[in-house]
Amino acid sequence: MSVRDFAIDSASFKLFLIPRLTLVIIQRMKYCPVIFRFLIGVLFLTSCHAAESVNALSESVSAPLPKTLIAVYMVGGNLEDDAKPRNGIPDEQEMEGPSLKGAGTDDLKEMVAAYQTLSSVQKEALDIHVAFGGARKAGWKGTKYADMACLVQDSQDQYFGNDHCYQQQIENNNMSSSESLAAFLKFLKPSLSQAERKALIFWDHGLSYLGVGQDSTAPSSDDFITLTEMKSAFSASGVHFDLMAFDACLMASLEVARVIYPYARYMLASEELEPGHGWYYTDVLTLFAQNAHLDMAALGKKLVDSYLDTPQHNRSKNKYKTLSLLDLEQVSPLIAALTGLTAQINFQKFEPLLQAVENSQHFGKEPQSDISYSIDLKDWLQNLKQKQPEASVAAEQALSRLQSLVVYARHDDSKPNANGVSIYSLNKNMKPQYGLEQAVSEPWLNFAGTFVSTGSHDQEKPVISTENFSLQQNAAKLCSYQGRQGHCLKIQDNLGIREAEQVFALKADSRYLFLIGSEVLHPLEQNSQYFAPVWNGEWLLLCDGNCQTGLSLFPPAYFEALTTQGHRIYSSEALLNDEKVVFYLEMDANNRVVSQWAIPYSVSQDGRVILSRTQLNIAAGDSLQFFYQVYDTQAQVLVWKKGSQLRFGQTPVWDFAQINASKAYFFQAQDYQGNTSLSPLYEVQTN
Repeated sequence: MSVRDFAIDSASFKLFLIPRLTLVIIQRMKYCPVIFRFLIGVLFLTSCHAAESVNALSESVSAPLPKTLIAVYMVGGNLEDDAKPRNGIPDEQEMEGPSLKGAGTDDLKEMVAAYQTLSSVQKEALDIHVAFGGARKAGWKGTKYADMACLVQDSQDQYFGNDHCYQQQIENNNMSSSESLAAFLKFLKPSLSQAERKALIFWDHGLSYLGVGQDSTAPSSDDFITLTEMKSAFSASGVHFDLMAFDACLMASLEVARVIYPYARYMLASEELEPGHGWYYTDVLTLFAQNAHLDMAALGKKLVDSYLDTPQHNRSKNKYKTLSLLDLEQVSPLIAALTGLTAQINFQKFEPLLQAVENSQHFGKEPQSDISYSIDLKDWLQNLKQKQPEASVAAEQALSRLQSLVVYARHDDSKPNANGVSIYSLNKNMKPQYGLEQAVSEPWLNFAGTFVSTGSHDQEKPVISTENFSLQQNAAKLCSYQGRQGHCLKIQDNLGIREAEQVFALKADSRYLFLIGSEVLHPLEQNSQYFAPVWNGEWLLLCDGNCQTGLSLFPPAYFEALTTQGHRIYSSEALLNDEKVVFYLEMDANNRVVSQWAIPYSVSQDGRVILSRTQLNIAAGDSLQFFYQVYDTQAQVLVWKKGSQLRFGQTPVWDFAQINASKAYFFQAQDYQGNTSLSPLYEVQTN
């Protein structure tokens, strides 16, 4: 039985071994065809099952996948410790006990959920390390380093931070410090040397060139990891990543890319604010696991698509979503091109320069402080190329370099001109915080300084007139334009118009006007000429339940932007549950509110406006109190005043209806310095 011969499986043309004794039996059974066929059948079936077993065994022993390291630096801050209600008070302080809520907690749960669905081979290929803390929760004070095995164990009671499985636990640690970041990066070095793909994700609030990561337990609650501190931490640790990503607001700026490009190949970030829930980490980790052989550029594109397309990333129905993948090897050529561009700009023609800025896509706006953090770089370069022809060649060279930098970028319909990379907005109120440490280069900083200085020395107000400019205009100061009745205006300024608006107001008395809304005025073919339709007295109404019977108010809504669908976005200032917010709403062509959201913010001691990575929706149980711009007609000054508070006992309802109150409208023009002119007041008759 020890000697074997080869036989042929005619069905599959495979060779297999059979005992010699079997051959002898077969030969002697040639006169017994039935038994012969039976034995052959048994042998055939046996060989097939054996082959199937071998195939199954070979499939179960899969080749190992290339190792991927994913590190997350999660500064919990008030995203973790002030989840609900959002009122500036730590949840655990209000509850006098543990809180299972928090954006960081949610994302850690998503990581665990993804990890538990992976195969053993996929798990072996993922090396995940999370540094979490920096929040006013018992389990989130200081910093803890955890791998996936620890996170799975730590998640059993739904509360993170109360286990004993951590790789390191650092008490009294300020996660907004350079030292804290450097310590985590140095901790990662042994693991980085074992990985073929390496990714680092920053998680928390972001402020573009002012930094990222707000530790709410730090001595100063306004503390962020500045770009200088970030550079110091990376330089001290000597690490390099294939992908550096920011699950934080406003970080897809050239200023941030300028700092991190020596330490990563690709960068993934958002130009605009992010929704409060941030990224959906179940999808993020699954994409890493299922695409183990993809290079980081191809994987980065999948992450961008996931952020814009998957239902879990859209579960809060929020707007202002942008995400872009950048090739950091192209940063230096772009900065060099911008340096060349700044030498070609003619400040004697300030008006076209101003229009190039104001017509660009803005990010991180806060109306009451009159700031915006950044503008889209491509949008600005294209506007500049059109407005100042003498700089067009240099602008085109910068656009070419920018195209090489942006590997892939997407946006939702609310930010149609978000192209992947932003830069300082040239906003004069942000200039004190924008110095050499923040700027992409010294020549760019000098250009920004000259721009702000030129516009800020203007002492002349714009001039608004209703002179006839080849349009039919009657004695009532009305004209007809493209079949519509309205006002024909000429608006001029020595250095250019920053903003022209039609403003709607309620007349509290003979002195004060409460401004409840505005629409932007766009110049006609001849730039200084404008047309505005007559206001019919209809405006928004916000009600506690039924608008016929419930309490209601007229919310202020100042025009902000148009979406790609032609919807109008308005903004205003408010207190939502006593927390400062920028309140946004979106209206369609039929004046129906199709979405609304509120972004909390705070103002630091040094004047920084810190916009939250949270987007809230008003609901039953909330209180809402708007700030109105109020114009004193006697003193001729504009101030902000707080309106009445509305507490919702029912679901909030929006309407668009005739205002049964004394009302009027006027036109307003403002230059870069803030010099403002108003037209005469136009009364609206109440029906």
